[in-house]
Amino acid sequence: MDTSLPILQTFRFQNLNLKKYFSPGEISHRGSIDETGVNIDGVVYRNAEIIEYDKYVYIVSKKAVLTISITPICNAKCSFCYNGITFFPGVGVIDDSNSELLKVIDFSQAAGVRSVSISGGEPTLFPQQLLRIVEQLNGRFEGFIRIHTNGSRLLSKLTWHGKDGMLWEHLFKAGLKDISVSRAAIDPIVNDRIMRFRSGESYALNAFKELVAVHPDTLRLSCYLTEGGVSSPDAMVAYIREGNEQGINSFVFRLSSAIPSEFAIPGEFSIGNSGPFIDTNVFKDYLINLNYKLRFSRQEIDYDLFILEKDGAEVSIDRSSDVPDPDRKIRRILFMPNGLTYTSWLESSSFLFPDQSDLMGSRTRVANTAKPYPASASRHALYSKVQSVFADLHVHSLVSDGVLVPSEAMSRLEQAGITTFAFAEHNCFHDNWRNLVGYGTNLGITIPFPGTEISCAFFDETNKIPLYRFHLLAFGLPLMSDEFKGYIGKANKLQNEHVLKCFSRMCSQLNISDEVDIFTIHDSVPSLVSSKHLLTRTWAASFGIPYCDSDLSELKSKYFPSIDPKIKHSFTLNITEVIQRVRDLGGITILAHPGWVRPMHPNLDSGFSNILQIILSLKSAGLDGIELYHRLNSEEQVRSLLNLAIDTDMLVTGGSDFHGRTTDRLRQQGTNEANFDRIQFLLQARARVHKNHNSLFELNPQYS
Repeated sequence: MDTSLPILQTFRFQNLNLKKYFSPGEISHRGSIDETGVNIDGVVYRNAEIIEYDKYVYIVSKKAVLTISITPICNAKCSFCYNGITFFPGVGVIDDSNSELLKVIDFSQAAGVRSVSISGGEPTLFPQQLLRIVEQLNGRFEGFIRIHTNGSRLLSKLTWHGKDGMLWEHLFKAGLKDISVSRAAIDPIVNDRIMRFRSGESYALNAFKELVAVHPDTLRLSCYLTEGGVSSPDAMVAYIREGNEQGINSFVFRLSSAIPSEFAIPGEFSIGNSGPFIDTNVFKDYLINLNYKLRFSRQEIDYDLFILEKDGAEVSIDRSSDVPDPDRKIRRILFMPNGLTYTSWLESSSFLFPDQSDLMGSRTRVANTAKPYPASASRHALYSKVQSVFADLHVHSLVSDGVLVPSEAMSRLEQAGITTFAFAEHNCFHDNWRNLVGYGTNLGITIPFPGTEISCAFFDETNKIPLYRFHLLAFGLPLMSDEFKGYIGKANKLQNEHVLKCFSRMCSQLNISDEVDIFTIHDSVPSLVSSKHLLTRTWAASFGIPYCDSDLSELKSKYFPSIDPKIKHSFTLNITEVIQRVRDLGGITILAHPGWVRPMHPNLDSGFSNILQIILSLKSAGLDGIELYHRLNSEEQVRSLLNLAIDTDMLVTGGSDFHGRTTDRLRQQGTNEANFDRIQFLLQARARVHKNHNSLFELNPQYS
């Protein structure tokens, strides 16, 4: 056996930073398109799609596959892990609400990409996020939707859309086409040892018998050839035979993957991927001698691939390696767990989209540096600017519990230099949102989307008991449906009934006319006259001032006692249900001021670490982001929340929680431009999915 390293280890290519996007001018002035392909600066690109996307032109191989790596986290530690020798940026887990993920899916569709692979890390460690991503992809790609997994969680049981079942069952219902299971040895004990699982993680192969019976020809076994597992042609044939006995007919045998040495991160994974070098022809010829038919054969500098068939079984022998791309054609689309998209496994500056390089502190990667790779630091660069106030996404008016009519609130914002903001009234929306948008335009203010702040609680789902009080910001035009407004409006019902009862008593004692209307807000701007959706004691008491000598404070004290907390919280919306409803409608959710969260029972843990755990579970339920910068969040809490947001790739926002009081301060907390753009993109993407695209952009043409 030849133990020398492949020639790839010493291969060099000089043009390591070729950008993959062209300006339209580059195509028109320096290139031509004819029957041979695209010719730009003397380089001819064939077998490719030429697309224009977001003002740039891309040349995409017709064989390109979109690979979505949703997490770097894995429960195995295989010495031959390819991720261990290349840059693999990111922490936590990505889900289907990630704006950059939605963007690359949109791009891939436009580029004619047929197939999608989902990998990690181990993607099945996060079953809900995995299922949502598969649902997002379902019906959008003509080829396969495949997950690459070590198989350790496929048989785990969970409830999805109200149905109980094993993860593989839910995945196929969600739209998955096939599964590739990495399996170094058929024997579970040997497989645990080679892949360095905890003991007992590997299932016996017959555990997949039901999966194979229900979905024949959808399960593939992928075996890395390694000492102690499969290391010879005889062992390969035995592996195939045992798989066939369980109804499995698709196999991939992967050989040592060598990459140019200047890109390989040194360490145990580099050793595991570098030898001994095995000639793929030895395994191919062995199968041919056993009457396998060679259906496909190709050998190039960066890979060998043989596909053979016999009696309905397909066997691939694959030595796939990577070298830097020789030109600007896109051959692979790699979405990484840090939320950025690359076109090379080697180059951490190989961004697909031009704006992504702005997130990086550096475009240079040295393989053996001790510093973080640029890609892994990219999210930190994004969040580090969050305190710069571009938009204030937490503003109240008299419509709920603010003290200024809408036009007065907007004037205060204008005077403070706020040019982009969103109203977030308690459990309601403004009735005349179109008029607000128009009035804001005249002031030079943009109101990009309607919003609300919803009072809700985190429940013990087993006993259906509310445990912790939360406020949830929700944004998006689709939320202004009558049904949703009625749903969240129930959270104001008990407060309104209490204030209205107190108001009636004051009217009776002060002889105030029954015609006094406390449900209408008379704005000095006629088009902004609106309804009062949340009755407050201060608002209602103010109607008594003309009828007596008492001041506002005295009227409140005499006629408007605070509502009993037991009554006020006897009804509360379930925050998990609210998040799911907002997502189903195409809106987004942001957890308001997490430092304020309150336990509803005295014996509950009020420590912030417990709140962080709840936020993690809400993220799994579909929460999109956190209101990071708010006066109620302490500096220590901000640090913890920021780390959580980066780890789980959540949106971060900031807001003044402006109510119009003289003590309120504007421009001290807000949302930076990068995160505001992420919110905008996510809303637009969900609007397209939920077929609300036309109405959204009719109101906001500047974001079309």
